[in-house]
Amino acid sequence: MPDSNFATATPGLDFVPVSDGTLVFPPGETTKCFTVTVIDDAVKEGDEAIKFRLRNPQGGAFIDQSDPWALIATVNIQDNDLRPGRLIFATNQVSVREGQDAQLLIQRLDGSDGSLFADIRFAGGSADPNTDLGPLNMPIFNEGETQKVLTLPVRADGIVEGREVIVLSLMSYSMGGGGNQGPPVPATLLLVIEDDAPVSSGFTNWAGVALSSVSPAERTAAADPDHDGIPNWVEFIQGSNPVQSNSPPACRLEFNAFGQAQIPLSLSDDGGFTVVAEFSPDLSWTNVYATGGTWSEPVNAMRQVLFTDSYDNQPARFIRLRYYWLEP
Repeated sequence: MPDSNFATATPGLDFVPVSDGTLVFPPGETTKCFTVTVIDDAVKEGDEAIKFRLRNPQGGAFIDQSDPWALIATVNIQDNDLRPGRLIFATNQVSVREGQDAQLLIQRLDGSDGSLFADIRFAGGSADPNTDLGPLNMPIFNEGETQKVLTLPVRADGIVEGREVIVLSLMSYSMGGGGNQGPPVPATLLLVIEDDAPVSSGFTNWAGVALSSVSPAERTAAADPDHDGIPNWVEFIQGSNPVQSNSPPACRLEFNAFGQAQIPLSLSDDGGFTVVAEFSPDLSWTNVYATGGTWSEPVNAMRQVLFTDSYDNQPARFIRLRYYWLEP
């Protein structure tokens, strides 16, 4: 029978009262089940619980009192009217110069009930968060709050290293449970760090040679003089001929010792671009894990980058690469 001394749910409002609280075990029967019907109301009341206690054995039966908690069954009712919402970055790319602070606007969508905790992590890139970035404070969204500005200091290291990038991954968790939040889905932001003594891209010098046979209008980064669907700047970073139709280079898919998908690439050592890999469990691309990869030191004007699917909650079945041209 329901035990009102321990319950937080109300009979008749949160669940249909059990009309007969007696369980009858015929000879030879060892288990018994009964049904509890939960009422779907429209009241924001948080999670509640129903407690059922075994008592009053009859017919020669007895209750083992050695473990009192074994006599109580709990039915937890999760409130589906609370909408804590989810957190996203207001923009997917922010640029900042060394020695300045990056201002990151975080927005709360699809509800503002209760409190939300923002969990921000570094998901790879050419910058080193330990040396290039200052401390990162995790914001908490209180009831009703829908946006916050997070300040992230960017250190000036005095080293001429060109433009660097890092991917930030943001996930939100309800503080207190309950509600229609669903599984945590990461949002991502590409942070572009401009060097205090900026080094320009080598694209212009490359174009002057590789594109010398075409008109000046077709030598821009966005132009595609060979009409193969690959703009000049992508031809530049992958080392292909910009005046001869090419197919995009095939990606090589590997798996590491932990069964995680990995994609290795070999690209030009140039600060004018970056690449981000996105991993998704399905083709809706609504639950995406993004990473800026792990970059090696340059060798013969080329750098190796390795993208690894590290989002263990949802192993990826689909992978895509996003190339970003960072020059104006």
